[in-house]
Amino acid sequence: MREHRFYIVIFLILVIFFLIRLFVYQRYHQPLLDSLLGKTLCVRGIVVEEPEEKSFYQEVIVDIEGVPRQQKILVQAPFYPRFKYGDQVTVEGKLKAPKDFKTDAGRTFPYQKFLAKEDIYYILSAPTVTLVSKGHGNFLKMHLFVIKDSFINHIQQVLPRPESSLLSGMLIAGKGGLGATLEKDFKDAGLVHIVVLSGYNVTIVAEAFIKMLSFLPRGIALGSGAIGIILFAIMAGGSSTIIRASIMALIALLGKQTGNMYSALRGLFVAGVLMVLWNPLILRYDPSFHLSFMATFALIVGSPLVKKVIPWAGEIICSTLAVQIFLLPYLLWMNGSFALVTFPANLLVLSFLPFTMLAGFVATTVSYFNISISYPFSFVSFVMLRYILRIVEIAKEISVLN
Repeated sequence: MREHRFYIVIFLILVIFFLIRLFVYQRYHQPLLDSLLGKTLCVRGIVVEEPEEKSFYQEVIVDIEGVPRQQKILVQAPFYPRFKYGDQVTVEGKLKAPKDFKTDAGRTFPYQKFLAKEDIYYILSAPTVTLVSKGHGNFLKMHLFVIKDSFINHIQQVLPRPESSLLSGMLIAGKGGLGATLEKDFKDAGLVHIVVLSGYNVTIVAEAFIKMLSFLPRGIALGSGAIGIILFAIMAGGSSTIIRASIMALIALLGKQTGNMYSALRGLFVAGVLMVLWNPLILRYDPSFHLSFMATFALIVGSPLVKKVIPWAGEIICSTLAVQIFLLPYLLWMNGSFALVTFPANLLVLSFLPFTMLAGFVATTVSYFNISISYPFSFVSFVMLRYILRIVEIAKEISVLN
């Protein structure tokens, strides 16, 4: 009974903290340029995120200079010239407010709030964007993005498209590395999650750092793993999925250092609470956070239950079933439909992912020293990536027919 009271008190305290944080957050995160809506605006600002490639334009997020509080504009700029994080640009165009829209399921998607959670309050479509100068971003972030771009360039040297785009997405770029067309194909096939950087990627980075520095004292090796996680999260773009996975990985490392038993379920809830207290709007308006949290919960809690029901099934079958069953109501509510081909497609792909990522990573790393030596590894990676892409093509065709 006392334990139940303890958890109730903790829950009530968290609710109070959440409401206070929500009040403070909304007070200091408000649009300030509403009086200029519909008018032609010419401003100077800094590109504060990596531009994302869409079907007919590049999305560039610009933080306006000379405004008291952070005010970002989503600029739908032409493909060329390509802009980078830290570029100072001048933007001229008609200022618009984001508008909510109807999904195929008939549900109204709160696009305005979805952008507002990132302090993006306005849109400029088909504007004139001019580069003023470079190198105005955070010093660490800029150099991490340079490393990331170099790694992606080497992937493109050892693999053709679209295999190079897929490997980039799986290793470091997330779904933003796929391009608009390939990303849609993965969504239609129900496999876009394999290129959403997750706890798997974060775990690989942490363990790599720890193993490389295993000759050092345990505390230094674990500390290096923690630093590696943080740097990788920044380099990967800091999405809700990667932040959640990074916090859980850091908690696990802390447990190793202190000798305490790590509970993945507690780690998940601690990560969720910290993220919501930092930005309360993600609790309501961030589908990526919802899906990431729910899928991880399903893996931790649901997989053992599925294993008890079908003890002969392998780990991948149990995990896939648990996630698909648990996410089904949310996906039906969000999309209005669910492709039955998603389950077999996941089974055919997931077991090959670790080996594919390893071969691709080795091929890319070796190419820094000698590109000829990397070819055997890149060939193996190419075969596996081609297999995954073929599964995506077949699954997409079946889902479209249904």
